[in-house]
Amino acid sequence: MYYQGRFAVQSINRRSSGFYFPVRGFSNVLSCLTSQLLFLVIVIISTVIIASAGLSKLASLDISLVMSGEVWRFFTGHLMHLTWRHYALNAPVFFVAYLVYRRNTGGLSSIYLAIFSAIIVSATVMFMGIHRLYGGLSGLSFAAISAILLKMIVDTPRRILPYILIFAFSFYLLFLQGKASGVNVAKEAHMAGAISGLTFEWGRRWLKHSNSNTHSDFQKFNKKHQSL
Repeated sequence: MYYQGRFAVQSINRRSSGFYFPVRGFSNVLSCLTSQLLFLVIVIISTVIIASAGLSKLASLDISLVMSGEVWRFFTGHLMHLTWRHYALNAPVFFVAYLVYRRNTGGLSSIYLAIFSAIIVSATVMFMGIHRLYGGLSGLSFAAISAILLKMIVDTPRRILPYILIFAFSFYLLFLQGKASGVNVAKEAHMAGAISGLTFEWGRRWLKHSNSNTHSDFQKFNKKHQSL
């Protein structure tokens, strides 16, 4: 009975690892492709919206209209830009920033970051009430940039470049905003985006560490049974 139990544990481990790793690899590839397509679609939709005055009016984050029941603006406001210059600055930065973050963390993480930061930025704009009308992808872009910089510092703490980049990024956030691309900059949206990116990346790393510890405990349990 003892040897049968040991053989059973070893067989289950072989079958589970042989099945788990191919499925996980396929899942990672699929999520990366899906996220890349999603961010491209977001940029395309933003292009369509900026090209149509009617769609821009319908999509903008107008605080009074959101409060009156048009809740879709809470999310679509990020897709609307006030001018073509505003769009030309925001869209490429958004696409590149999320592709870089996706490459370093995975497709699902980048999608979750975009959703999380969209909620935080919109909620901050509405709560602060500084700007009655808000639009643009910059808040989401700042979330991805801050998450990337935090990951760089944590992964390579002895390199000087990440610290220089985050200093320049912080300086821009605090002092160099005002007007860009012909529109007033919503500083509170950029700050909320940066903070949401830092918060998300810390949370992602904490969950990853917790899952790693759980997996390690499971391996120790298996080794214990195999050695008996």
